Formats: sequence, C-alpha cells, structure tokens
Amino acid sequence: MKTIVTDERVFIHIKKRLTEDDMRTLPYDPINDVNLDTGIINTFQSLQTGARTDTVQALDKDDAKDAIEYLRTRTRELPQ
Repeated sequence: MKTIVTDERVFIHIKKRLTEDDMRTLPYDPINDVNLDTGIINTFQSLQTGARTDTVQALDKDDAKDAIEYLRTRTRELPQ
C-alpha cells in the first residue's frame, strides 16, 4: 500500500496480487486523527475516520513524518 497526499484529499493505493488494485479516496473532512508509528524496521501511517482506521506501511520514514505533519495541519484548518 502507499499513500498519495494532495491539498484536497488522500489517496490510498492498495496493491493486490490476484485481483485488481484498489484505490481509496479520502477527503480531509472525515479524518479524525492521524498517527505515525515508527519501529526499528517499519514505519506505519494511520488515518482514522470514525470507526475505520486505515494503516499504511511507509517506505521512507522522513517522507512519512512530513506527510503526517501536513495531514495534521490540513485537518486542523478545516471548519468544525
């Protein structure tokens, strides 16, 4: 999986082996929380929307940190 972060939404690309790939589009409005979980080997980005949490393994730790900070800023800018 990978995430693509734009100024209006987040795309989550899910690569599947036997079936077609899946692309989820997530506008900023429903995002309640974003987290970055880092370990020795793996880094994961989590986006929570209500009862659902999408967790994506990040390929680059620094890019993941930048993306999470941008997502936090964008979700704070939205009118409540």
